[in-house]
Amino acid sequence: LIKRLTIASDGIAFFFFITNSYFRLSLGDTIPLRYLGATDIPGVLLAGEVYTEGGFTSVWGAKKQESKSAEKIATGQYKVWHSIGHSDYQVQITPTSANRSCYIVSKGTDNFFVYFYSIGSSPALADSGFHFSITGKNYV
Repeated sequence: LIKRLTIASDGIAFFFFITNSYFRLSLGDTIPLRYLGATDIPGVLLAGEVYTEGGFTSVWGAKKQESKSAEKIATGQYKVWHSIGHSDYQVQITPTSANRSCYIVSKGTDNFFVYFYSIGSSPALADSGFHFSITGKNYV
């Protein structure tokens, strides 16, 4: 698989035969870690914070949907858009409103739905802002 391995005093580089790509770790470069070529390194695909009313307060990641963000569908119900292209991912959510629990209703190829409930003797759907992160494969 490795076509060439180079070890030098300022770093190391691997050149891959099949993918015609390379990985370089350089101690003397302003960008010390580089991978050139098609990559599929699992990790955070999209993360952000959603307003109680819907919409992103902040968002970052390679899989941000260009024209859509997060929508409040109804009381306590939110739809978050992304451009992942598959449903083999995990969503982590932290409510920013007090006394809320959440349930991820569905995960699709371009969005996910989450419901928030009040915590107490009579749980009911309730609005909440939230932080989210999506982790998974870059490609299928």
